[in-house]
Amino acid sequence: MKNLLLLLIALFLVSCSSTLDFKVPGNRFQTAETSGKTLGGKVGIGVGRALRYELGHLYASNIFGETVSIDTEQGVYDSNGLHIDAALGIIPEVDFFYTDFHDAASIFGLKWQFLGDLGKDQEGHKMAVMGGIGSGSEDKNSFNVTTSNGSTGNLYDAHLDLDAREVSLIYSYRSTRNFLSYLNYTYSVYDTTAELNGKGVASQHIKGKVETHSFLVGVELSTGLNGLGVIVESGYARGKWKANHKRDDIPLGASVFFTF
Repeated sequence: MKNLLLLLIALFLVSCSSTLDFKVPGNRFQTAETSGKTLGGKVGIGVGRALRYELGHLYASNIFGETVSIDTEQGVYDSNGLHIDAALGIIPEVDFFYTDFHDAASIFGLKWQFLGDLGKDQEGHKMAVMGGIGSGSEDKNSFNVTTSNGSTGNLYDAHLDLDAREVSLIYSYRSTRNFLSYLNYTYSVYDTTAELNGKGVASQHIKGKVETHSFLVGVELSTGLNGLGVIVESGYARGKWKANHKRDDIPLGASVFFTF
């Protein structure tokens, strides 16, 4: 048993693998309301669902000489992640916003409330549009090893770039100062470029476009104009990577926020 344990430790130390992937969030936690005032704002944090896109796998071993293999089998999978968002009022009808989701592109943009009274203290029907752009990147490599010719370096490395664009149409109805319900449709496009390199194998270049449609319904409970609140959201999301990789998901998440 002791020898087996030592062998497993040795294999772990001389071999490794990495997966090159990224996520597109399904949950958004966005209502039709802006901050309603210049320099008013909101900060939120939550947990939601996402679609995870795998572009390739890299495997390396230094047991009996340096060996590297690259697997470009791709797929789409369900996932979860941490969501962060913030907004700041430029004018009462327009907010500047920022959203970030674990392993996804960071998005910056504008929200314009074009229908309904402004502010969380105003009841009634409200509508808004949001649009944003963003980017993300990821680098992965193997551990440093001493190769057979005496040089030191990585057996493999990989790089991923994301360019994202999103647009949303949102309807909300505030029945009281403390309760709001909403519908949110979001369409996002991620342009992806990936490069996978390995010692002794041909480099792989992967390009593609990810399209995601999210149809969401949610409720917001808050303490009023300023203070704490919570959003609970669910719905339907459909993602497509190239022609033959599609996946449907039921996003379900919650976010806690503070308005000022």
